[in-house]
Amino acid sequence: MGMESELARHFSTVRRTKGIRLGQLARLVSYQNISKGANRIDKFEKSGQIQGELLVKLAAALGIEQATVASLIEQDRQRYLQEWTAWADTPIHPSLIFGHVGGFCWGQTLPAGMPQDAAEEHAAKVAREMERKILLVFSRRLSIWFDRDGNRTFVTKATSDTVVPYLRMGSRKFTFDLAAGEPKMLGMPASDYFQKSSCQVPTHNRLENS
Repeated sequence: MGMESELARHFSTVRRTKGIRLGQLARLVSYQNISKGANRIDKFEKSGQIQGELLVKLAAALGIEQATVASLIEQDRQRYLQEWTAWADTPIHPSLIFGHVGGFCWGQTLPAGMPQDAAEEHAAKVAREMERKILLVFSRRLSIWFDRDGNRTFVTKATSDTVVPYLRMGSRKFTFDLAAGEPKMLGMPASDYFQKSSCQVPTHNRLENS
C-alpha cells in the first residue's frame, strides 16, 4: 500500500528550481557528514519518509513557508486515509495463525465469506483441541486472540490512526505521508502483520468449504 507524497514532490521541485544539489542542501541544513545528509534528503524526495526536525530545517533552507508545508501534509494525509480505507476494506480469506518463526507462519486458511461467529467458533474449537494460543485474523481490520481453553482473550481493531506518523509544529500536530512501499507502523496491528507477503499461511492447511 504505497503512495506518492505531494510534500516530497514539492520539496524536490523547489530544490531543483533553485538549482541546489543534494550535497549543497545537506550543507545548508548543517550536516557534518555531507554524503549521509544528501542520502537522507534523497530518500525523503523519493519516499516521503523524513524526521520532523529535518523537515523543518529543509523548509527553512529552501524558503518554503510553514503554511505550505502544513497544507501539503494535509493533502498527503487525506490521500493516505482514502487509500488505507480501500486497502482495509478489501476482503481476505480469514486465517488462523498457530505460530510463526521469523517471517514464516503456520496455520489454517478459512473459506472466504465465512461469518465472524462461525470463524470464532471454529477458532475456539481449534485452540482447545491443540491446547495452544491462536490468532484469528478475520479481516485486515479485525484480529482476535484465543487462549488454549478457547476463550477470547483480546481483540485488535486496526484503524488508520494506527499507521499515521505525525509532525508537531508549535502547538499543532500534523499527520503526513507514508510513501515507501510499506508503511512503518507503531504497534502494527496483527491483522496487518500476518497478511503481509513475508508471513504466509501454507496452502496445504487451507480449510475448504464443505
